[in-house]
Amino acid sequence: MQTLLTNFSQAYILTPAGASQGQFDKAFQAADVVNGNYYQSSGKDMLIVWNNGVAAATFGIQSAPDQFGRFANITYTVNPGAYAVVIISSQAIYTQPNGQVVLGSASALLFFLPIQGA
Repeated sequence: MQTLLTNFSQAYILTPAGASQGQFDKAFQAADVVNGNYYQSSGKDMLIVWNNGVAAATFGIQSAPDQFGRFANITYTVNPGAYAVVIISSQAIYTQPNGQVVLGSASALLFFLPIQGA
C-alpha cells in the first residue's frame, strides 16, 4: 500500500496582526521507494518535489484513464539540489477516480510537498 503524503493547506494571514510562529512552516516527506506515495487531491494542487541528493533523481505521476481509456504517465528527472513544481487540477488525468494523486520514485532522496488549492 502506498504511503499517504499529508495534504497541506495554504497558510492565510487573516488578521492585520500578522502570522504566528510556525504558521507558514511546511515539511517535505521522503519518497517511499517500496510502496510509492499518494495524496488526496483538493481539485487544484501544487506538488513541490525536492531532490536532496547529489545525483539526478526521477519521480513519476500515475495517470488515470481518460474517457477513451488512454494513459499518459509522467516521468520527470529533478537535478540534484533542485526543486520541481507541478500544478495538478482535478480535470487532469493524473487525479485517480478516487481523488488520489499517485506518485512513485526510486530515490529516497526525493521529498514531496503537496499544497492544497494552489
